[in-house]
Amino acid sequence: MSVLSFATFLVSAHLFSFLFISIATVLAFLLFYKITQNTTPLSGTLLLDCADNYIEVHSEKVVTGNLNSARLQFSVLSLKIRISQEKSETIQFLASSMSEKDWRRLCRFALNKKHTNPQSDPNI
Repeated sequence: MSVLSFATFLVSAHLFSFLFISIATVLAFLLFYKITQNTTPLSGTLLLDCADNYIEVHSEKVVTGNLNSARLQFSVLSLKIRISQEKSETIQFLASSMSEKDWRRLCRFALNKKHTNPQSDPNI
């Protein structure tokens, strides 16, 4: 967005549009930084059950439930954990916060799709 605001300033030479886009960029960065900071545990312990896609995160806040979805963006793994039928919690992990072996294990657990049983699936 900074490049876009600079290009806008060069094309139209209006200081107000440049300032508006620059301030919007800084505010968006601060918002996403705060969200990431609130959903990333500082330290703790993980318990993973691959058979049931069950995960427990013991840190400042204890989160337990089934893994609903996972998304890997650069070096940030974002997990959405279903706590109850209508409630879910998002936890994010950074690759730099753990050893490479543990990071690979966590990514393998989170990003692998659970295999369905062909006998119980009516679509097969």
